[in-house]
Amino acid sequence: MFIPEESALKMSKMVLQYLVVMSFLWSAVMVVSNKSNAAAPAPDAFAQNQRLGRGGNLGNILYRFKTWNKQREMEHLDLIKGIGMTGLRINTGPFSHATENPPYTISAAFFKRLDWTVNQALARGFTVIIDNHEYHAMADDPMGKREKFLAIWDHIARH
Repeated sequence: MFIPEESALKMSKMVLQYLVVMSFLWSAVMVVSNKSNAAAPAPDAFAQNQRLGRGGNLGNILYRFKTWNKQREMEHLDLIKGIGMTGLRINTGPFSHATENPPYTISAAFFKRLDWTVNQALARGFTVIIDNHEYHAMADDPMGKREKFLAIWDHIARH
C-alpha cells in the first residue's frame, strides 16, 4: 500500500502527539498516586482490574453543562448497571472549567457535578474511574500544557 509522503508525515506527527499525551497521562497518574499514597504500598494491578470487572463509560456528563439532565443520567447509570457492568469510567473535560492561569483552579460547578456523578455511581455499587478526557486539548502542545495538566489532576485528586 502506497501512502503519500505528506500523509505519512502527518500520520507520524499524530502518532507522536498521541504518544506524548499518553505518557503525560501516565505520569500524571503516577504523580497523583505517589503524592496521595506515599506511605501505602503500591496496589496490585491484577486485584484492581478484578475490582473493575466489566465496565462502561459515562460520557459528556462533565463537558456540556447546558444540556445536562440528572434524570437522564440516572437512567443511563441504571441501564449500565442493568446489563451487568461493575466498573464505570466517568469522562471529564476539566480544562474548560479551570482558570486560564496558575494555579488552574477548577470551578465549583464542575466539582458539584463530579461529586453528584461519583455518588450516584457508588450508590449503585460501581467501581469508579475518573477520566481526564483532555487528549484533544493536549494534542496541539503537550509539553506547553504539562503544568496545567498536572495541576488539574492534582486539584481533582485533592478534592
